Amino acid sequence: LAAAIQKIVAVEGPIHVELIAKRITNAFGYSRVGNRINESILTALNTGASMGFFSHRGDFVYQQPEEKGILRNRANLLPVEKKFEYVPEEEIQEAISHILLHAFSISRKELISAALNILGFQRATLKISDRIDKVIENLQEEQTIIEQSGNLSAVVNR
Repeated sequence: LAAAIQKIVAVEGPIHVELIAKRITNAFGYSRVGNRINESILTALNTGASMGFFSHRGDFVYQQPEEKGILRNRANLLPVEKKFEYVPEEEIQEAISHILLHAFSISRKELISAALNILGFQRATLKISDRIDKVIENLQEEQTIIEQSGNLSAVVNR
């Protein structure tokens, strides 16, 4: 099972644990993820991570070694798979960085909207906006981006 997860992660990683469970369940001909299947998948995730097949942090599983700069548009996914919770924080950071590299400066509201657009989502619910805003705040704390006069911009290394 860990090897099957490794193959999924190689194609779709980083990927949310719930999506891995759906892929495994479908591959074995089951219609839903039950408790026993979920427990088996969680055990396989721990086994695969300890064997170095992939890394598992929080709700996401990453390729080993991890790829940097992954940015995917989810506009054409089925609604059941197009959940903002399935987008890893690193990908949100990448969307923000991409926008700020191409914009001199941008308001927080416009940055959130543009990040959603790049990721394939159309409207920002309060929950989604709050999640992106937290990523922006983390990037500000890391001094990757700065806010001046109400606009955000990337920190340029000199």
